[in-house]
Amino acid sequence: MIARVLTEEEYERTTQTLVRLAGLVFDVSRRSAISAILHERMDKTGHSNVGSYLASVESTLGAAERQQLLD
Repeated sequence: MIARVLTEEEYERTTQTLVRLAGLVFDVSRRSAISAILHERMDKTGHSNVGSYLASVESTLGAAERQQLLD
């Protein structure tokens, strides 16, 4: 399996979302782990891009997936 990496913009948006949703702060050393987890959740939910996935977890209907991401 080929490891997928987040672009700089995707990484920034993801980490800002994690701060806003749960107060979680990550340094750049966790970038590959965050990327792997995010892409795993995207695969499981059928999202083809980071933007649509993050919009989904930020929505009022995204509480269950938001918790899955945070777990």
